[in-house]
Amino acid sequence: MGYVEDFAIEERPKQAKSRMRAQRFYLRTSPKSSFPAKPEKPMPDSFILLIADRNRNVREFLRREFTLEGYRVEVAKDGDEVLTSIESSEPPDVLVLDLEIQFRDGFPFFEKLEALPYPIPVVIHSFLPEDGAVLGRCDAFVEKSENIDKLKSALKEVLHKFYPERTPQEE
Repeated sequence: MGYVEDFAIEERPKQAKSRMRAQRFYLRTSPKSSFPAKPEKPMPDSFILLIADRNRNVREFLRREFTLEGYRVEVAKDGDEVLTSIESSEPPDVLVLDLEIQFRDGFPFFEKLEALPYPIPVVIHSFLPEDGAVLGRCDAFVEKSENIDKLKSALKEVLHKFYPERTPQEE
């Protein structure tokens, strides 16, 4: 359940002759509204996620869902944006990657990722590839579906594995 905030709106009668009391209406907002979302469970030392997906709707859905979980979320629509983000002064803590994202022809993305002076774990969020070789180069694989609970669980496991000092202990 997302953050819900109540807003009061007063309605006044058009005719001043009547002594009707003003009625109050309350608008309950949902995470889909334009009001800023507040995280349900703030992450200590908030992690930066990079969501790389070719589909704008998927990117925005995952951004909204993980922002509500307390993560800082960046998005990338193609390989160039992924490279710009991972080579920036504040790289992401983890990359959530759709295998169908467009990289330059023959670009050795995983070699570039492995050559970085700092590790960036990769969670592949994609349909099962025909060539399973790439799965050996990621830290977790979650097949795309309507339910993102598996993705959230896999992400938490990867973050705990790579950043045990920054993740809360499970009770």
